[in-house]
Amino acid sequence: MTDFPKNKYGNPYDDNPYLNNEQSTVIKEIPNSGIKVGYEWGNKDPWVVFIDYKNNKKWPRDVAYFEYIKKLSNKYSKNKFMHDFLLVYTNTSKEIDEDILNKMIDTISSHYPSKDSKNVNYLLTVLYLAMVAEFHYVSKIGNPSIVNNTVKLIGIWQILFEDYSSYDASKWSYGKNPKKEILPKFNDVINELKDRGFNI
Repeated sequence: MTDFPKNKYGNPYDDNPYLNNEQSTVIKEIPNSGIKVGYEWGNKDPWVVFIDYKNNKKWPRDVAYFEYIKKLSNKYSKNKFMHDFLLVYTNTSKEIDEDILNKMIDTISSHYPSKDSKNVNYLLTVLYLAMVAEFHYVSKIGNPSIVNNTVKLIGIWQILFEDYSSYDASKWSYGKNPKKEILPKFNDVINELKDRGFNI
């Protein structure tokens, strides 16, 4: 078991090197939007994703961006959004890659009409930072995550291809056993994606 530091409540956490001992830090400013996205300390760990627009800070939730993904997929097709998401997903690791954060996400979003481009950039940025954070999840007993960013892929698959509501998809993993339930579902999703011709 890794010897993680503990927060004020006695819960273990993984350090966030991007905070530089600050309470919060901006990781990216979304072009032409005024939106800033970054990490900050939450009640459990220093990997909480926040958005800031004109000094109005909010904390994005799965159910909210799942709902927006549904709207995008209805407008541009389910396959298009899944293809674009997979470009980011398959290149995500426990460290932020500036080429993904800026070049890749900016390029993907530029392929959408201007009225949606900045929103897609914002959405993919939030998803990317949230997935990086998921590599640093630590349980209350000090075990690092074994599912990492797989839950995001499962959720997006469920809302696009299994007709889950945004709410149900956002809650699906709660209370589930990682080895016996989450990872087998992840493998099923990977096989389904391959059968549909996605490169993963």
